[in-house]
Amino acid sequence: MVKPDCYRAKDLGFPLKGYVYCYPGQANYLGGDILSGIVETEIYKQEEISVFLDIGTNGELVIGNKDFLVAGAGAAGPALEGGVVKTGMRAEPGAVDRVHIENGQVEIHVIGETAAKGICGSGIVDLLAEMFLNGWIDVRGRYVEEASEKIREVDGALAAEYAPGLFFFQKDIEEFLKTKAAAGTMVEYMMGEVGLYPDTPRDKIILPGNSSLAGARKILLHKETKEEVEKILDKMTYIQFGTVDNFLHLMAAEAIPHTDIRRYPTVEKELKKRGLL
Repeated sequence: MVKPDCYRAKDLGFPLKGYVYCYPGQANYLGGDILSGIVETEIYKQEEISVFLDIGTNGELVIGNKDFLVAGAGAAGPALEGGVVKTGMRAEPGAVDRVHIENGQVEIHVIGETAAKGICGSGIVDLLAEMFLNGWIDVRGRYVEEASEKIREVDGALAAEYAPGLFFFQKDIEEFLKTKAAAGTMVEYMMGEVGLYPDTPRDKIILPGNSSLAGARKILLHKETKEEVEKILDKMTYIQFGTVDNFLHLMAAEAIPHTDIRRYPTVEKELKKRGLL
């Protein structure tokens, strides 16, 4: 689909009367959900350059403002949905979604305020960051066994206990870092194309919520949205990552945060503050 359109619901197999309004996809991996999110966040109307980022099984990225939009997408894998972790799960009741390590103790938040059953994507990111900043894992993501009593051998492999009876294994880290490298390289390349730096200040990061759903509401309630989407598509330049020279050089990005720590000055500063660098 190359433009927004509407179809009879029954023609699409929906047991409904009336019509279904559809957002177009820009390319195979950059679909209508991203266009819907762009409409909701309105980065295409802004003077300042913004970055719209959606990392899941696929990673989609749009950078631009009222003058231009550059977009790209690539496979990221199921890591952020808990798919590559032994105790991973979706973000639903029972999932650890936030982790903090203080004085050697792991503090967690569980969705639904229930007992922990596993860990979801946001919890995994927190856990790895906290373990790194506390010296439990090194720059390669390898466990430093003597760093904590929470790290021990389980079923013949090193693992860290992040919740009672729940462990994060060395293999889990290795698999997750592959996704981190793919997504990180994609983001760094795209931001580099427009002169942005990868180490974005936290106060510049906004979580817009379910922007796809909010954008869908807009196209139903505001007729002019259809014309807006057509303008967005005309303005948008799509980069196919598979054709980018040297894009697959991901080894440096598998390190935490990168083999060149100078790219991430906020991380470098925090490591120095903690005496880990």
